[in-house]
Amino acid sequence: MRKEKKENVRKSKKYDKVNCEKSFRRGILRNLIIGFIIPVGFIMLLGTVSYRLALTTIVHNYKDSATETMSAIGKYFDLTMSTLSEKAKELGNNSQIVSYYTKDQVHGGDSNTMYREIKSDLMAIKTAVPSISAVHIIGEGTAAKTKEVSSDENSGQSKVGYKTFVTKHFSTDGELTADSYQTFMQSEEGQIWTSGKKEAWYGEHVYLDELLSKSSDSYAVSYVRKLSKGNGFFIIDLNMDTVRSVLEEMDLGEGSIVSFITPDRREITCNDINTQVVFKDMECFQRALEDQADSGYLETEWNNETQLFAYSKIGTTGAMVCSMIPEQNITGQVQQIKQITIMITIATALFSLIIGLTLALGIGNRINTMVGISEKASAGNMTVIFRDKKKDELGRLAYALTHMVEQVRQLIGQVTEFGDRVHTIAIEVSDQAEDILGGSKGIALAIDEIGQGNQLQAGDTQKCVTQMELLSSRIEDVTGYISNTMENTRETDKTVNKGMDIVEELRTKGKETTQITRQVMDGMEELGRQSRSIYEVVEFINEIADETNLLSLNASVEAARAGEAGRGFAVVADEIRKLADQSVEAVERIRRIIDGVQRQTESTTSAANQAQKIVLAQEGALENTIVVFREIQEKVNILTNNMKDITAETKVMEQSKTDTMIAVESISAISQQTAATTQEVNATVVLQTENINSMANKAKELENDIQKLSDAIGYFRI
Repeated sequence: MRKEKKENVRKSKKYDKVNCEKSFRRGILRNLIIGFIIPVGFIMLLGTVSYRLALTTIVHNYKDSATETMSAIGKYFDLTMSTLSEKAKELGNNSQIVSYYTKDQVHGGDSNTMYREIKSDLMAIKTAVPSISAVHIIGEGTAAKTKEVSSDENSGQSKVGYKTFVTKHFSTDGELTADSYQTFMQSEEGQIWTSGKKEAWYGEHVYLDELLSKSSDSYAVSYVRKLSKGNGFFIIDLNMDTVRSVLEEMDLGEGSIVSFITPDRREITCNDINTQVVFKDMECFQRALEDQADSGYLETEWNNETQLFAYSKIGTTGAMVCSMIPEQNITGQVQQIKQITIMITIATALFSLIIGLTLALGIGNRINTMVGISEKASAGNMTVIFRDKKKDELGRLAYALTHMVEQVRQLIGQVTEFGDRVHTIAIEVSDQAEDILGGSKGIALAIDEIGQGNQLQAGDTQKCVTQMELLSSRIEDVTGYISNTMENTRETDKTVNKGMDIVEELRTKGKETTQITRQVMDGMEELGRQSRSIYEVVEFINEIADETNLLSLNASVEAARAGEAGRGFAVVADEIRKLADQSVEAVERIRRIIDGVQRQTESTTSAANQAQKIVLAQEGALENTIVVFREIQEKVNILTNNMKDITAETKVMEQSKTDTMIAVESISAISQQTAATTQEVNATVVLQTENINSMANKAKELENDIQKLSDAIGYFRI
């Protein structure tokens, strides 16, 4: 039987050897070559990705650089054109120009002198600003006045006279005719200014060029601004050389085109090309005009080639700087990177294949040697030794295999001894398994009783939770009542405050009433004093009446003595006596009136005194009312504070209730979990009992397997 087993093993080893050699020839070499080709593929991928990233980055940077360059040029032109507009504003504020070209009165000076000074100022501006090509002023040219003051030799008075003169137009490029303004306004260019415009930029002023016999090639753009007063224009030309010099300095590559486009779509370019570029008719130019950005770029097709159109708007002037850059200028910079990447990738692939073949053949021979020795070991010969002179990984593998065979040889001897001990232990385990089985059954009964107790405890805990929920509901009701009481207390406090405000207002009114009463009393006293003064006057009138009666009596006596001659005097004396009697009667009536006034005054004074006493008493009552209201407010505040304390304690009770609920629920959960755990433990004990039965059976099987292991170990030669 053992010889038959050895023969089967030997045939199996021979079959494995043949398959191993075929597998090695098909696998190692191929895998090594593939292993080197894959990194080469990644290198090629890296080169391709690097090229594309470099292309994308360079193109993006080039576009950004072109846009920034165009933006910088746009800002430069904006600054230059702003200088022209500022100079025009300075001219508009020049007092000499305002006086000369408007209908205002000129205070002294000769018009010719003023014209020469204006001409000198304009020439100075042109000289001071190199970017200015020419300066022109066109005025209406009529009804300007010069004020002249003279004195009259006869009267010596000053006389003011006005001398009218015709204003002259001015241009640093030549002479203008006297009717330049009128003919300009009648031209097509002048019609634009009838709409109320104040300023504008133009690429050409055809009318002015014809008038001065000059070409528009001398200037790039013109700034036109109306006079601040009167009718007329300032016209300042931007030097063409200034624009061309900036455009010529822009090097955007071979075949690129840069143009300065005025608001009226005049194009200025410095590129020497055969094809005439008309940006204003291109779709990309129209899109740039509609774009809200001040600068940017667009890709477009022109001359059957992809072009980069970059632009920058020049402030608010309406002008624009545009450029057209061939795509070849951008992508040409990465062609060298592409060529270098291709050459390095090809060289790397060839070098990797050569290294892979060399390593595969060397490793294959050494592995074949190890396979042959391993086959002897697999046939049961544990005395073999793996020899390899090199110190690389395969050399260490040969040493490790030799050490492994030695360890296996020792292991086989130990396994033989171990098999004998395991056989003995298996018998003992079988006996102990029967004892453990009996103990497990007792544990299962005890755990079942614990589970029943936990279920009863869980029921009691649930009842406790129900009672705590009822208590929670009662606490919430109390909290609601307290909240309502707090709200009523706050309303009471507001009512008390309103009452105090009303009482305070009554006290203020009472004080005002007291002051008025005092004023009335003072008036009554003053009226009494005045009445007494009237009494004195009345007494004086009575005395005068008595004296008058006495004089009348004496006059009557003297008239009687005189006889007929004194009759007229007697009549007068009688009339005087009557007047005296009437005066006495009038004085008596005045006395009665004064007596009535005094009685009324005394009555009013008494009533005022009584009213003052009542008001003072009322003021005291109001003071007492305020004190009572303040005491009520203090009591309400104390009640409010007590209610707040009760509310705080209620919240503490609420929190305690919540904590208690959590604790009870936790106990309930623990009880339920304990019951569930007890059931799980019971199931585990049952399962453990089954495992112990199985372990006893396995112990018997292990005894049989040990016998088979002993037979197998006998196959090896150690």
